[in-house]
Amino acid sequence: MDRTKRRTLGIFAAMVPYLWLSSCAWNKAFLHPDVIPATAEKGQSIDPTTKDTIVLHFSLPDRRPSFTDKQGRSLPMPFRIESAWFGEPDTSLYGWMLKDTTGIPATSTILFLHGNGGNLLTEYPVMLPFVQEGSQVFVFDYSGFGLSKGKATRKHVHEDAIAALEYLRTRPDVQGTKVVVYGQSLGGHTAALLAGDRPALCDAVVIEGGFGSFREIAKRSVRLGSIAKLLVSEGPSASEALANYNGPLLVVHSTEDEVVPIDLGRDLFNAGNGPKEWLEIQGPHCAGPFLQAEVLADRIRRMLSVKD
Repeated sequence: MDRTKRRTLGIFAAMVPYLWLSSCAWNKAFLHPDVIPATAEKGQSIDPTTKDTIVLHFSLPDRRPSFTDKQGRSLPMPFRIESAWFGEPDTSLYGWMLKDTTGIPATSTILFLHGNGGNLLTEYPVMLPFVQEGSQVFVFDYSGFGLSKGKATRKHVHEDAIAALEYLRTRPDVQGTKVVVYGQSLGGHTAALLAGDRPALCDAVVIEGGFGSFREIAKRSVRLGSIAKLLVSEGPSASEALANYNGPLLVVHSTEDEVVPIDLGRDLFNAGNGPKEWLEIQGPHCAGPFLQAEVLADRIRRMLSVKD
């Protein structure tokens, strides 16, 4: 072996420990959970319409919230919440079923998979437009997010999504409804994996601002280019998972998305089987339900009619 090759191999060998440590850091960097302490008696959210602060007071033992303004005055909300602890074997995952206040049974149930940050206090407002459009929505936190117990890892995100879907299918208020899996960003990647793992349990899948490959999103999100692919473990491929799903698929992506480039959304769409639709919108990353609620709700209704 000549001197140049030996020197190159020596440099690479010296870098291996640093690449390994960087890889661990990069994989953790995909998740930014906001934890709600187990002893918390209240939390805060933002009204998506008025932008006012809403205070949520947790009742024990189920942690079902009630709402007040910052001065402690009770706020009537145009929806109601049923709290749920679920997951096998230790019911360690926490979620809310959001329903309208009319008492009219919903014909569709949306399982919402949020992105890599926050918790259900910050994420549930995204789904309220669909409650107003007549769906019931189940919002939950992955392990290590919000009140859910355990450790936040990409593997747990995937496993928790499966647990949430299987739990939903056991609920009496879900039986008789069509189940739509709606994932945003990291949740969009997870929705694709879920569709591939449990295709028979998904009546329709919506992916907004999603991506198919962790290494590709790492490459595109930073200036390290292809080096980023060395620092990130790939894990299951969302694009490959969609090959196992043959139900209705809607892929939504904004032309102005600065977090996940739109061509990564197109790649996911191209990987999916029919029947499928592509919906190109404008606005920031994963703001579709706020900006295009009626359009999205109509597309979902059309998708579900295909299943009839």
